[in-house]
Amino acid sequence: MFCGNCGARIPDGSAFCPRCGSRTVAATAPGAPQGASRPTSGGAVGWAAGKINEMAGGTDRVELRFGNFFDSVFRRHSPGEADVLFSVGGPTTTPPISRVSRAWPHPWIYSRVFLVLLITFIGLWVFSSFFQNPNGLPGLMFVGALLVPFSVTVFFFETNVPRNLGFARVVEIFFVGGVLSLLCIYPLDALLPGSGVGDFGPALLTGIIEELAKVAAIVVFVKRIGERNYVLTGLLVGAAVGAGFAAFETAGYIFNQGFLGGIGFTWDYMLDSMMNVTLLRGILAIGGHVVWAAAEGGALALADHGTGFSFGHLMSRPFLVFLAISILLHALWDTIPVPLLDDVEIWNGITLKYVLLIVVIWMAIAVLLHRGIEEVNQLSAAAMRAQHQAPDAFPRA
Repeated sequence: MFCGNCGARIPDGSAFCPRCGSRTVAATAPGAPQGASRPTSGGAVGWAAGKINEMAGGTDRVELRFGNFFDSVFRRHSPGEADVLFSVGGPTTTPPISRVSRAWPHPWIYSRVFLVLLITFIGLWVFSSFFQNPNGLPGLMFVGALLVPFSVTVFFFETNVPRNLGFARVVEIFFVGGVLSLLCIYPLDALLPGSGVGDFGPALLTGIIEELAKVAAIVVFVKRIGERNYVLTGLLVGAAVGAGFAAFETAGYIFNQGFLGGIGFTWDYMLDSMMNVTLLRGILAIGGHVVWAAAEGGALALADHGTGFSFGHLMSRPFLVFLAISILLHALWDTIPVPLLDDVEIWNGITLKYVLLIVVIWMAIAVLLHRGIEEVNQLSAAAMRAQHQAPDAFPRA
């Protein structure tokens, strides 16, 4: 069997992973059978997540485990744990579905990737600011644009518990998919003229064009997978495409604001302008292109029942629901101002509107993570039955 946290191969029946110390499926108490419904998270967030799930055709109750996203971040981890996870996805390092961990994942490497990129960014800023050396500016722009989107991509890489997509392929999707989605904007813009920001109408057209452009890139890479497109894998592919899109777009905004907008001004003014754009877009990136595209990729995989990608999946109910959610959130994001919501500024141009939009899209992501874990549980249980093995109880990680 394999550890669901670090991906290491461990002896069958182990209660805890000897490498990272995480509890395994075997350590959980017996309870509901695989795929059984579990209690819905309470409150308004749980209710809203349940409604999103119903709109997408889900019938079971949704459990939201946002605490799992952070509970391993501050634990001590050995250097080898990351090496094991980054080695998955090959012919000999992809576990069979019967041996895939069925517990909710506990990602943490994304925080270390973020820290490494942040340290690099600070170093380049010191180099550019204190020494006023322009050679540091291209790196500052690119690392600043990469910082949050790439870290969120690593988060989705960790939550892809089938471990069927190697990190090298994720990097390929990030760069090639990001550029491809940018290129797809222009023919779509020619078909749907009038896009922009400000009023809701042009903002809606922007949302439609840019989300369809990312979907086109997602389809290219989903088709290349060839095998079953797991929901969790679809989330990863979508996140990688969206992250590439976001990083390249942000780098362009930083360049425009710092260089083109800073012509005739002092060095400090130019650098401050670049830093303001980097900081604002970095914070907001957790609820923008990366997760909008992740939702689209995950929803596209919901229509896959082991047959591989089909263009008919683009007309499936789950995909259309999550595509509509992403487009609507994108349109509201670009609508300035939204009455009342944009009147409440939290910090440095970040208004209540953006906070609410981030919460909504992460509820949708949590629903897809829930559906993805359920899918893995059902397939794993079926594989174990086929091998005449008694399935373990559903884990309570």
